[in-house]
Amino acid sequence: MRRSKRWLNTGALTIVLMVVWASPLWANRHYDYSQLDRLSNINRKSIELMRKGKHQEALKPAEEALRLAKKIYIDDPDHDTVEVMMQNLAFRYMNLGRYSEAEPLFKHILTTDEKLTGPNDPEVARSLRNLANLYAAQGRYAEAEPLLKRALAIREKVFGPGSVQVAWSLNNLAALYKKMGRDDAAIAAHKEAIRLMPDDALAHHKSGWAYYKKGKYTEAEPYFKRALAIREKALGSNHRDVASSLNGLGWTYYKQGQYAKVEPLHKRALAIREKARGRNHPDVASSLNGLGWLYYRRGQYAKADPLHKRALAIREKALGPDHPDVASSLNGLGWLYYKQGKYAKAEPLHKRALAIYENAFGPDHPDVSYSLTGLGEVSRNLGRYTEAEPLFKRALAIREKAFGPDHPKVVTVLRNLAKLRFAQGQLAEAESLLKRMVEILDRAGPSYPNAAKELERVATLYEKLGKYDEAGKLLVRADRIRERQ
Repeated sequence: MRRSKRWLNTGALTIVLMVVWASPLWANRHYDYSQLDRLSNINRKSIELMRKGKHQEALKPAEEALRLAKKIYIDDPDHDTVEVMMQNLAFRYMNLGRYSEAEPLFKHILTTDEKLTGPNDPEVARSLRNLANLYAAQGRYAEAEPLLKRALAIREKVFGPGSVQVAWSLNNLAALYKKMGRDDAAIAAHKEAIRLMPDDALAHHKSGWAYYKKGKYTEAEPYFKRALAIREKALGSNHRDVASSLNGLGWTYYKQGQYAKVEPLHKRALAIREKARGRNHPDVASSLNGLGWLYYRRGQYAKADPLHKRALAIREKALGPDHPDVASSLNGLGWLYYKQGKYAKAEPLHKRALAIYENAFGPDHPDVSYSLTGLGEVSRNLGRYTEAEPLFKRALAIREKAFGPDHPKVVTVLRNLAKLRFAQGQLAEAESLLKRMVEILDRAGPSYPNAAKELERVATLYEKLGKYDEAGKLLVRADRIRERQ
């Protein structure tokens, strides 16, 4: 008998086993019920540790649960309980950034679902989504997209095109498009999901992030506010989902330079998460990170330092020293030291972050480019130009490949490379890079959120060339853009 796994994932395995034992289909089966009870307890322990953010500690009981389930159901290897334990373990590996160990488990589950339920069952759609999310986490977007599209088609066929389940799939596709830099496609998918679920907080929350990723911060704001209002009304003011909405709203104000509004939001989110999740949960690290970047932007480095350090310590303990979120904290701390001219402290942090990203995602993932840029800036400021150049060039190649040669994300690396050319005295090449930056910004148009700031930065570099007319024209353009914002 095949059952849906959706409710098995809640951790109520004991109840499931009681139902199974009472079923006439299992009357003649002879299981060691003490082992079944032990399996339930082990699984519950893993889930409780995971909910507390103790992902490393949750791994061992998850591995033990799968081994025990396989032993109990040795004559029925495709039993739902085996598959649930396998799925739980796959998620533990994924949470820890151990993607190569999660992948065969998710693939096995998908194959089993297709074999037992047929290719168009909702269980298959769920398994497709899980495998796609794993690929997306690794930057394997081309492999993830067809899986999510197939999941969407299954749900449209089974539940109907106007169903809540279809809205879920649309949100999943939108999240992928955000990572791919296809912001318009992400926004369109989220809008359709909201049309299907107008009062769904998650749909509004994700729409906020879609606009945020596109740089449309004023348009993101009402979506975060709507999600916050729905969640506070439905869940209370101190629920962890409320903290997520506060976090999104805080980052939106941060990007708009409204720093006075940012601090109370991040502080409230931090207090909620510490109370709901415990002081050492990874979600707490995210709030600490938000506050740390706020103080960094304000130049309050002494206040930012302990926050970034605490976030790093939490992530290392909860997720392990080689998790991508640890690399993110290392980069944040590295940039903090860089801003203070503490290059000797910044360099090893960026190097360690680079190694983590490369090991987790491969050499061509966009996150790798951020560590390369950090290392390049350190080398440039230390006068080590021959070391800085290949770092910037590699970062540029990664972003061009990931986003296209005319995407605004390329501009940052071009600017860093231009500053290096100035330092090397290669003024003609520096000017060529500046022209390319302006061309990219022209194509992006004034709607690009950082257009004014980037034009001002290019103007500053033109002034270094003594080309004040060009610099003045760019500054006028920047002023006009700011007036319209």
